[in-house]
This record gives sequence, structure tokens and C-alpha cells, in this order.
Amino acid sequence: MITTQLITLANIRAVKSIALNVQQEKELIPYILEAQNFDLVKFLGDAFYLALVDDFNASPSLSTYSTLFNGGSYIHNGVNYQLYGVKDLIVYYAYARYVNNSNVIATPTGFVNKTNPYSEQVTDKTISRLVDNARAGASFIEDSLKNYLNRKNSDYPLWLSCEKTTNFRTRIRQV
Repeated sequence: MITTQLITLANIRAVKSIALNVQQEKELIPYILEAQNFDLVKFLGDAFYLALVDDFNASPSLSTYSTLFNGGSYIHNGVNYQLYGVKDLIVYYAYARYVNNSNVIATPTGFVNKTNPYSEQVTDKTISRLVDNARAGASFIEDSLKNYLNRKNSDYPLWLSCEKTTNFRTRIRQV
């Protein structure tokens, strides 16, 4: 598992609402790394993901994949397009993972929900809605990135050569 963290709490706060007292090291980094190592690898493929991490760690950082990572605008066939970068994609993936698990703590006696006298727990339905919204944002950004990578495939040979799995969603219906 790659342990290089490609985004920070500040990147997430720029897009989504997270409490000021969230501890990045303890509470958020596990979800950032899961988003990178599970979701992003699934989207980019192993070789492309490793090349992106190597470029991120290089000096100077992101000399090859800066636009892909940070996003921006680009022109294809005379038309100007907006690109949402890999950084934004990781933000939405990580936020969905964080929200889904943020009120649960593992203790020696089992898992418990965080509570205090000054707040009220939200329902599972509300948490599910927040997670679904974050995943929908990630899906939108995936589409933006796919379009960019397909249009600029000569600049990103690893995009076409990597084995990627598709995002299948399972629906369970009542019998």
C-alpha cells in the first residue's frame, strides 16, 4: 500500500465542510489513503497511479502530471474545456469514506457512536445521503478526467495501457 498522502485536510476543507477540531493524522489520513489506494487505483490502474505518485514525490513535484492532478482548462479541437483534477477526485472519495465512518470509534469493548450533550446524532439516512452526494461528485469528476485522458491520450500513454476495472454498483431488491 502506498503511504504517500496526495491531499491534505486543507484540500478537503476547500470543497467540503469538516469541523475545525478534526485531527488530520488520526481521523482523516486513513480515509485519504484508502481513497487513493482503493478508489484511485481502480480508476487509473496500477502503473498510472504509481507514475502519478512518483511524479508527486519528484523534485520538482508534478512536472509531468500537474494539469491532470490540479485540474484547469484545456483546448481540444478548438473547444475550451474545464478539467477537474485528480486532487478533487481524491477529495470526494476521501470525504465519502470519512462521512461514512466519522461517528464510529473502535474501543476495547466494541464499536461505539460518538455523542456529547451539546449535539444530536444524525440519522443513518442523512449519512447515507451525504455519502451518496460525495460519490456522485466523484463520479462527475471521474467523467471529466476520462474525457480529458481520452482526448489527450497521446500525452498519457499509461491511461490506455492500464487495466482498469469498471465501477459496478449492486442493487439489492426485496424478494
